[in-house]
Amino acid sequence: ALALNCIWRARGNQGGNRGGNQGGHRALDLCCGPGFFTLLLNRRLGYREVLGVDLSRNMLDAARRNAVAADRQEQVRFREGSVFDLSGLQKQSFDLVAFCNGAHQFDAIDDVVRVLAQAAQVVKPDGLVFVLDPVRQKTQRLTEGYVRVAGEDYLRQGLTAFHRQFRESLYASWSPQELAGAVPQSSGRRWVQILPSGLPTFQMLLGLPSSQRRTYLRPAMSPADLREVIPPHAAFDWKLLSAAFAAGSSTKLNAQ
Repeated sequence: ALALNCIWRARGNQGGNRGGNQGGHRALDLCCGPGFFTLLLNRRLGYREVLGVDLSRNMLDAARRNAVAADRQEQVRFREGSVFDLSGLQKQSFDLVAFCNGAHQFDAIDDVVRVLAQAAQVVKPDGLVFVLDPVRQKTQRLTEGYVRVAGEDYLRQGLTAFHRQFRESLYASWSPQELAGAVPQSSGRRWVQILPSGLPTFQMLLGLPSSQRRTYLRPAMSPADLREVIPPHAAFDWKLLSAAFAAGSSTKLNAQ
């Protein structure tokens, strides 16, 4: 929901149309996994053509099955490949390049630098590069406290493996300073980092067109627009998270 809402606001009228396929825009989803977010880019934001890229064949098999189950196999396609090398894709051909929950999966921040440099090459000059990833907390005590609170649902449902992966992802995440350092300075884009107020749990990077002076160009999506991705029991948590980002910080990272 965070990613959908931020992309919707930052893209303005250049983005797709909510809930439909009338838009003529193309999106690329890096490290797409089983394709859940890839499909949402088409279903909820209306990107007419969406391509998901991942190195795992098993994940891509699951993603293709999910696309067929959603009857979106014509609009949403998947490709096996490394996000370190997007030379097989036409330069400046995508209106959106999304990289969600993937940065913390790499061992070195230089790997994230390489991914963002590749993203900047295939996005259109007036397009958006979007990154969402967890924030590594400053202390072990803060991390374990957040795991207890945010991971409660996993344990309640008996999803112990998901709970373990969630905990590991927090320890593997980058600090805001580290992720900000991964921004390609020569991309010709205006890069902005967004953090929520209070205890930051997620962070976002936006690679905006150099001519776009405002981060957000339109209001937030309504709860009805996000109903598909926010279950009823999480509605209050979503309100708190939205308020934290609304009151948070937006930092310009380069001189564009």
